Amino acid sequence: MKKAEVEVKVENGGSAYGVRHHLCAASFRSFRQMVPDPVCSNARVTWSVLDCARRTSTFLSCAFREQEDDQVTRPFSPLSLDAIRNTLATQALGHRIELRDHIDSTNREAVALAHAGVEHGTVIVAESQTEGRGRLSRQWFSPPGVNLYCSIVIRKPIRHDRLAEWLSWLPLLTALAAAESIELVAAAGVAVKWPNDMLLGERKVGGILCESGTGARSEPFQVIGMGLNVNGDRSEFPEDLRETATTIYQETGRRVERHRLLTQFLHELEACLVECESRGSERIALAYRQRCSTIGKHVKATLTDGKEFVGLAETIEPDGALRVIQRPLPTDGRPPEIQRLRVADIIHLRT
Repeated sequence: MKKAEVEVKVENGGSAYGVRHHLCAASFRSFRQMVPDPVCSNARVTWSVLDCARRTSTFLSCAFREQEDDQVTRPFSPLSLDAIRNTLATQALGHRIELRDHIDSTNREAVALAHAGVEHGTVIVAESQTEGRGRLSRQWFSPPGVNLYCSIVIRKPIRHDRLAEWLSWLPLLTALAAAESIELVAAAGVAVKWPNDMLLGERKVGGILCESGTGARSEPFQVIGMGLNVNGDRSEFPEDLRETATTIYQETGRRVERHRLLTQFLHELEACLVECESRGSERIALAYRQRCSTIGKHVKATLTDGKEFVGLAETIEPDGALRVIQRPLPTDGRPPEIQRLRVADIIHLRT
């Protein structure tokens, strides 16, 4: 079977790096439709709905050639600062990187550094975590050497009247950036389950945990934590995760260079942060709705008080809340109950 190898060269302010995708014929055709030939701006490709081309100097030139599918996967390498820095093309995110072999939690370390006054864009990356955390106080399975665990310190001078919008959209736009980076680096179609889970198929491949606080000089900060299941095998998961979680390798059959995935994620995240800071959430919301697989599905929402609500996920509202309409409809003629969910555990139901 023939596969197309797509080589994308990214040039930004004198630095350059390449991204290669191995695509089947159908995916190759869709990729060609997404990437105008021969040259286009990265922002237009990655954030086509946001039309951010006017504020970026990044360009992609795409060369296409065919090769035989050899089914051979290259062994993956440990993360290194040199490899990360050689492919980094951001203005601020990742200019200071703390790479750890073992850590209790990248978010915990990032919060501590933020309290101490560390600069905006500082990134904590670890090969493994002993106390990785997910949303709703869940533990994040963090085996060594195969996945991506990172946290980013964000310090932005957001006006007080826009702070609620910023905090509401931060986890959602982060999930959007992560999904785009996986799609570009691993050529895998990724959906987002509200609010910030990344899905391959209907299985979870990554998640986001955002925290906020105030530093030593009373300056507000946010910490964005991300965990991505990259090169592991689902059989290595704890038994309770094997049916609901997956890895990029499990779904594509190919290893991913984690440093390339990290730098692509930082690039996409920075574009989203700039967009939200300078223009507000309107176009981010449009992009998120297009990526979100929860919209239009019947869902079961477990609320913070433990109560459950079943209904049809209708849309994402301007503040990032999920609007869910009661299903089945009441039989006594009453109008259906409507929930605007800000925090909830969502399960997609099969209908």
